[in-house]
Amino acid sequence: MPEFNQDAFAAGLTQLRQRFQIELPQRLALIDAAWKNCHQHTANAELLDELHRLAGAAGSLGFAQISHLTRELEQTLKHELVPIDSYLQQCLQHNTW
Repeated sequence: MPEFNQDAFAAGLTQLRQRFQIELPQRLALIDAAWKNCHQHTANAELLDELHRLAGAAGSLGFAQISHLTRELEQTLKHELVPIDSYLQQCLQHNTW
């Protein structure tokens, strides 16, 4: 089995984080579009799935605040619809590590 190369691992993780940052606006646009497709008082599966994936990816890559905000919104939307505009702006503001 090859020896673990910490430098290669760190470089790969940095690339993943950079890609996450670049793709975040697009992911938030998907969430916004799914939000606009929701019915009056029910979050659809597409919206909840996108939020769940974003929360997991953000947490795995060290974007703790984005992960926390997204999980919080996901849990809230499972019970009721709430405005998400401020959430989307907060995620963009926390797009650093």
